[in-house]
Amino acid sequence: MNVVGTSRLWVTKFKNVHDVLVNAIVRCWPACRARCKPTTLEDEITRKLVIAMRRDTIIRSSPFFIESQLELLPEDLKGNVGVKGYLDIAVLFSAASRKLYMAFECKRLNVSYGSTRRRSLATEYVLQGMMRFVRAQYAKNFPTDAMVGYVMDGDTSIAQSAITKRIKRYKRRLHCRMRDLKPGLPPSAMITTHSRSCGDIHLSHLLVPFS
Repeated sequence: MNVVGTSRLWVTKFKNVHDVLVNAIVRCWPACRARCKPTTLEDEITRKLVIAMRRDTIIRSSPFFIESQLELLPEDLKGNVGVKGYLDIAVLFSAASRKLYMAFECKRLNVSYGSTRRRSLATEYVLQGMMRFVRAQYAKNFPTDAMVGYVMDGDTSIAQSAITKRIKRYKRRLHCRMRDLKPGLPPSAMITTHSRSCGDIHLSHLLVPFS
């Protein structure tokens, strides 16, 4: 599959890959969840999810590669290299280049601390997750990417409601009008669109229950 170029065909193919990945996450999530504990941290959950996806029959026959915690190393005009960030799940279209990728940012939600305290972590999801796409820290030149929420108590409705409230609160910072927040087609919970000088980006939000 050739994904190089700026035509409508390229954008369509990119979105098709996005849909393949989202559905693969849903298929592989039960196997990943079975290998995790309620106390497992975000990065470890993601690593186990990537391993499960690599074993998936459809993914194994697809013309792309999946990496976990891919380090972005931008180089300036003087050749100096600095760390721009780490992609939780990166889909690479070429083994020879890390400049063409699709990014999935992963966050835990509805996390319990002890027997009585629970935090939604929806603010972190928005400001430390979605904002990385809005600022073009990730996916500067790409139109479609995704957020994955690991809903640790299993209540995806509560998690979605909390995220929606935070998006409304930070809509100016997110460059997201409320008419740009729409219900997603299952398995995505919702779709948000964000204005950027380098081009708008559409984020699908996949909320997967831990319990």
